[in-house]
Amino acid sequence: MLVVVTTVAAPQFFSRHFDLLLQAQEGQMELSDADALAGQLAAAGFLAGPARPLAAGMPVVTVTASLPG
Repeated sequence: MLVVVTTVAAPQFFSRHFDLLLQAQEGQMELSDADALAGQLAAAGFLAGPARPLAAGMPVVTVTASLPG
């Protein structure tokens, strides 16, 4: 079982500001939105559940995933 707790790209100011800071770094990282995060876990071979907000109105989500079998 894998539990991911992360900030995702969302309309909130903190999320937009953090995404901008990441994109300004060498390598130009960026925040994924909640749907993309689930897709990335699936591409890595995990069966991912839906992203759920950690707290209402906050751009922080939890996603649980497991390996098939």
